[in-house]
Amino acid sequence: MPFVLVIESARILTRSKLFLPRLKLIVQNDVREWFIVFVSKAPVHNDQATKMAKKVYAKLEVEFSLKKRERCCKLDIDGPAGNFWEDLELKVLECIRNTLDWGIQFYEDEIRKLSEQLLVPIWNFCNLFILKVVKVMLILRKLVL
Repeated sequence: MPFVLVIESARILTRSKLFLPRLKLIVQNDVREWFIVFVSKAPVHNDQATKMAKKVYAKLEVEFSLKKRERCCKLDIDGPAGNFWEDLELKVLECIRNTLDWGIQFYEDEIRKLSEQLLVPIWNFCNLFILKVVKVMLILRKLVL
């Protein structure tokens, strides 16, 4: 299943030279879906803090969002929420769907490999049946979303 990374401090990203490389290592795993939520605590009346938060979020977007998909969103604690929660829900659901698609594809490949070995003496129908049941369960989960 996907995971959500919540970053709540601009200081971590601007002062720590270790944080971004470690974050990149975490998200480079192709098997897992991930999403970054940047929580800005910058007061609306403090222009310098607001500019810093915008700069940090822009850097996050450049580093981690892909052309096909947005992988980041920003929540301003003191600012208007707007449609943040709906946007976050849609993006997390997209991550879950992508995870399920990956799982379905994985089990289709495993079923195909096992079906090709049908004439091998140690072939076992139980393994094929289990793979097909798991694939159906993933498809049903995806339909529920």
